[in-house]
Amino acid sequence: KALAFFRKSGDDFHVAHCLGEMGNCFSRLGKAKAAFGHLTESRMVYRRLKAQAEEAKAIRCIGVHNASLGKTKSALACFQKAHDMFRKEGDAVHQSLASLDIAKVWLGQKKYEQALSICREALPALEKNELWEVKQAMAYIAEAIEQKGAQKPNLVHKILEHVAAFIRSAQFNPELKFSPTMA
Repeated sequence: KALAFFRKSGDDFHVAHCLGEMGNCFSRLGKAKAAFGHLTESRMVYRRLKAQAEEAKAIRCIGVHNASLGKTKSALACFQKAHDMFRKEGDAVHQSLASLDIAKVWLGQKKYEQALSICREALPALEKNELWEVKQAMAYIAEAIEQKGAQKPNLVHKILEHVAAFIRSAQFNPELKFSPTMA
């Protein structure tokens, strides 16, 4: 009903937002065709409105949808496009979130050095953001280092211990900020 209301009122920005939310819901429900249609239309409306930051978010959502379907090549292209758009917009937090999406794909492709590099790049902006993304970045870094080989087992162990300690301490202090120094 909200989508119909915004279409009727000519509020294209909120039309795009509704389309994106509906697309994400369809994706989680496994309705791939409906998800892709809504997400793509959302992107196109944002593009027409020249709302580049919102278009980049829509592209990232399309990437998440593609990744959920196992379409890693398409997902990676979306994540890289969104990453570049966020960088151009000066949105360090969303750029870093797109970096984590890229890292996840690269880990699956066994491109450990690239995943490690982009996670390290993402951490400063994420440290200022929410707790979950910092933990996710640290977990990806630990996985990348661990998968790189056994030449640095002490570093892997140190990072994993630090992540575990950070997670435990955050249960008592959700405002705790993390300052990555060992990776």
